[in-house]
Amino acid sequence: MKESFKILNEAAALGQGSLCNQAIMLITDGAMEDFQDVFEEFNWPERRVRVFTYLIGREMTFAENVKWIACNNKGYYTHISTLADVQENVMEYLHVLSRPMVINHDHDIIWTEAYMDSV
Repeated sequence: MKESFKILNEAAALGQGSLCNQAIMLITDGAMEDFQDVFEEFNWPERRVRVFTYLIGREMTFAENVKWIACNNKGYYTHISTLADVQENVMEYLHVLSRPMVINHDHDIIWTEAYMDSV
């Protein structure tokens, strides 16, 4: 998690990327910790990076940690039971990221589904 924030900070310092919305997606079968110390160091109190968490599998042992991470970092938590449901559920992040743009009437942005390719 710490490395993710370092990469985002480096990109912002170099003027790379969109320089507006920043997000981290954590796709896991269970987070054993909540990374509170990392968020205190890199993301709080501004919470400029949204963290979206996806818990994959039927096991719910660490669901509270995964949910806590998303809820405390302006993100979105989703539990995905089967791999067949991954793409549909992961696309929910678009709705969360687009809310401020809709509120500000920035309607010139077009969101599309993720393009997946294989070799």
